[in-house]
Amino acid sequence: MDYSIFLIFLVIIVFGSLGGIIGHFYNFDELSQGPGQKFPHWARSVIAGVAAAFLVPLFLTMASSKLVEKIISGDVINVSNLFVFIGFCIAASVSSRRFIGSISKQLHDKIQNFEETAERADRAVKEVEDVLNEDEVGDVETVPQVANIELTEENTKLIESFRANPLMRRSISGLSRDTGIPYNSTKEQLDELMSKKVVEKVQTQTDGSDRYVLSIQGKSLKL
Repeated sequence: MDYSIFLIFLVIIVFGSLGGIIGHFYNFDELSQGPGQKFPHWARSVIAGVAAAFLVPLFLTMASSKLVEKIISGDVINVSNLFVFIGFCIAASVSSRRFIGSISKQLHDKIQNFEETAERADRAVKEVEDVLNEDEVGDVETVPQVANIELTEENTKLIESFRANPLMRRSISGLSRDTGIPYNSTKEQLDELMSKKVVEKVQTQTDGSDRYVLSIQGKSLKL
């Protein structure tokens, strides 16, 4: 096991250096030694090649490959797996700059996606908490009589959309999408329903944006 780990390090350093030198000569025509550069191109190519080779295990892990694990877990070195790993190290070190940039970008994207997913989950949890912790406006038994409220067809569509998702605080855009009523008309209809005390406006705790819910009166309204 310890010998296998030492072998992995040796492969990375030796073949990372070899790939860096190959990359140096491969791109020799494109290189120019500036007056302010402390190290010669071949030395910088070797350093970059070794750095790229050290990123190969990370690349394999991101690709869900168990190649390194297979090499270091057995008592006897699997030569075919070792040669595959050597090939990865040389390929990565030959194009070290592009390989390092690609790995950095993939890692950054994965971290960003993870943060966005965590943020969306946190917002969803807070929305559910808002709904569950919302105080009741009144007792159902004391709901005022609502027999004479006149409703338009669009009023009715909005109320039905609210009742289809009774635990959700609805946005104008979501109601517009569900009912097929244009956005501006949806806003006007909500203002009208609020004037009839059928709908109430609330704010989310996360960003303070406007949401709408049926009032106690709206929940008991017969369509």
